[in-house]
Amino acid sequence: MNNLSFFEKTVQVVDKYGSWKVFQAIIYLGLFLFIIFYIPAITKATVERVTTESINSADKDKETKHLENLELRKEMQPQIYAILGTFLEKTRADRAFIVELHNGSNNLNGVPFLHGSVTYDKSREGLEPIDEDYQNLSLSRFSMSTYLHANYNYIGSVEKLSTIDKKLSAKLVSNDVKYLAVMTLHNGTNEWGWFGLLYNRETDIPSEKDILNEMMVTSQSITKTLSTIK
Repeated sequence: MNNLSFFEKTVQVVDKYGSWKVFQAIIYLGLFLFIIFYIPAITKATVERVTTESINSADKDKETKHLENLELRKEMQPQIYAILGTFLEKTRADRAFIVELHNGSNNLNGVPFLHGSVTYDKSREGLEPIDEDYQNLSLSRFSMSTYLHANYNYIGSVEKLSTIDKKLSAKLVSNDVKYLAVMTLHNGTNEWGWFGLLYNRETDIPSEKDILNEMMVTSQSITKTLSTIK
């Protein structure tokens, strides 16, 4: 009965408006349904595809840059150690080192923690390297980082350093260090690391002026060499 009623109403509509107008109405209805349901689905799929491709492309570019930087480090490593070796000889130090700053991790709110790691360490013959003891250090735990940021360098005994940073002083004492000199490294505007020297003695050490002069010259060579890494 319902099917017959629907058929009769359809015939009445065709008689009243004509078959062409009814056909047009069906076309318009189909277009309307297409716009309402199908186009948003296509748009969403397109946006998701483009977003995924962009993320994949960014990840690929990041990986490519990382591999390029690794190759650059391999190429410049002999140059850096040659610079530190010359620096070691001129200052008669026991060790020369470079610390690079980096974002080691984030807290729960996404705020980065600044870390520092010894990436290059040159020791005089007969001394064991200690660079493994100074990897991924959280700089918020060492007040020396704040001191260097404000004063650019430190030259003096480890005992004197304890008045600035007791934790770092104790750590250096555990490595038999008696005297040190450290200077910040800048790439023009930003502080990106430190470099310096360590003495396992408190005698036969050049004057602070001579050490500082050598450090200023050496810092330029280090910065120039490492500046190719982005």
